[in-house]
Amino acid sequence: MTSSFGRTRAQVWPGSTARIATVVILVGYPVGALVRLLHPDTVLDVLGLAMIAIAGLVAAAFTATYAYQLVNRKEDQLDERERYVRYRAHTVAYTGIAAILLLGTIYLQLAFDFGWWMPENRGHWEAIFWGVLIAVLTLPATCLVWSDRSSESEIE
Repeated sequence: MTSSFGRTRAQVWPGSTARIATVVILVGYPVGALVRLLHPDTVLDVLGLAMIAIAGLVAAAFTATYAYQLVNRKEDQLDERERYVRYRAHTVAYTGIAAILLLGTIYLQLAFDFGWWMPENRGHWEAIFWGVLIAVLTLPATCLVWSDRSSESEIE
């Protein structure tokens, strides 16, 4: 099913499908990256790569949804209700991202002081970079699809 939204046609996904997609994206990538980093050159490395690929494909499909397009539209293309919904989703998402980045920074400081694991090479930093990028790009729409279960037609 599609819905007119600006000049493009946005896909309308059922609420449960959109929620499952966000879990696959936001859990699949980090778990796949960790499996690859912890078990290089094994069968688990291939499993981790498959998890990352699935998360990437689901993320690509998710960008066509109404929820994703709503939180990424220009303000002049939204009505008052859509602006409010988008503002609420951005507020929750970026508060969460700020908290995650703060906790990551605190961890790195403590890891340096106590000799805990720290990223050691380019592959580690790239995994972190892509994980943060995926979170920044999908968390507002994720907050939107998880925020209001009672009126799924409004968020889809």
